[in-house]
Amino acid sequence: MIYRPVSDLGDENKGKYWDTLDYSAERINENYGPDRRKTFTKFVKKSMRVLPKGTWLDIGCGVGHLVAAAQEFGWEATGLDVAPQAVEIARTEGLHVTLGRFPATCPGNNFNVISAMCVLEYIHEPKSFLTQCYRRLAPGGVITLKLKNLNFWKYAERFYRDNSGIWSPQDIRTYSPCTASQLLGTVGFHSVRVFPWEVAIGSAINLPLRILGQTTGIWLSPNIAVVAKRS
Repeated sequence: MIYRPVSDLGDENKGKYWDTLDYSAERINENYGPDRRKTFTKFVKKSMRVLPKGTWLDIGCGVGHLVAAAQEFGWEATGLDVAPQAVEIARTEGLHVTLGRFPATCPGNNFNVISAMCVLEYIHEPKSFLTQCYRRLAPGGVITLKLKNLNFWKYAERFYRDNSGIWSPQDIRTYSPCTASQLLGTVGFHSVRVFPWEVAIGSAINLPLRILGQTTGIWLSPNIAVVAKRS
């Protein structure tokens, strides 16, 4: 795991980052377009193979694509996000999304699934965050995380930080499959599984990344999914 105590934003701007993100229609299509929606739909569909339908909380839900996919498959899904504009967009789509920060504004307890996609990287106290997730899951509930993979980013981070929009200046940690699994274990989660996260074909640069993930598995996949169960 890599820890970065200082973000690229500077301390004076950290709290303003999510308020100032551009959620225009053009930007949404660029970063949260149909490829991403398809990826989330596939993810929820796979989840249904091993999980009964129930309640699903998506922390850091953005404009609500994962919430929408879960609802489509019959889940009672809700989202939580700190970006006001993203929450407003999700609500205009009829999604149940709350503006606020986890866990202070958590809209309930005893969820069957809690997801946090590209969230743990900028949490200052990840063990506390995961402990709060554990407490809000029903017995036997599942947590699922999407994370940048340290095994890939320790080689590619500098290039992507300088030359693409993939790098997020809020990231303060990057996890390997091993450190992510160990962290979940210290909180009390068990049956931890790690697998490559499918790269959406949103741009030309994503195609070689997708091929790399498919051929190397979790070792050099740019992103990984980590799934674990609560006792």
